[in-house]
Amino acid sequence: EVLVVVAIIGVLSGVATLTYAQLLPGYQLKSTIDRIFSTMQMGRSEAIRRSAQCVLVFDPGTEEYHLFVDRTNLSDCHFEPGDEEISSGSISAAHVNYVNSEITFHVNSAGLPAIAFTPRGFIRSPGATFGNGRVVLANSRHEKRAVVTHWSGQVRIE
Repeated sequence: EVLVVVAIIGVLSGVATLTYAQLLPGYQLKSTIDRIFSTMQMGRSEAIRRSAQCVLVFDPGTEEYHLFVDRTNLSDCHFEPGDEEISSGSISAAHVNYVNSEITFHVNSAGLPAIAFTPRGFIRSPGATFGNGRVVLANSRHEKRAVVTHWSGQVRIE
């Protein structure tokens, strides 16, 4: 009887491990997309609260993103001495990657995709034009999720 119980427990734990391994990439992608979405929402809120331009820059090379208050050169959307970093994050720990060909934000003076939130909460692209954009992430199972922005300041997940 004990052997039967041990065998049943072994089979159940094997099934649970396989199920967890199959679901993990989807959870990691959702979690990372949610963090980027929250960072964008924070950028918009901070821009309005501080009455200052807040910029979110994506770095596909390092798989990081940085949110900062742009106090120096408002048109370049590039972090410089005098700017204040609010938040940053990395997507590499979650085994998720940027889909570079599907990042549609304009690039800043450093050649990195960036968006700026104006003091009124609108979204501005580097170069002072208002613009829409998206950042797309993919996991190891090639599932994709995107965070999409509208020039009005609206941010959503697709």
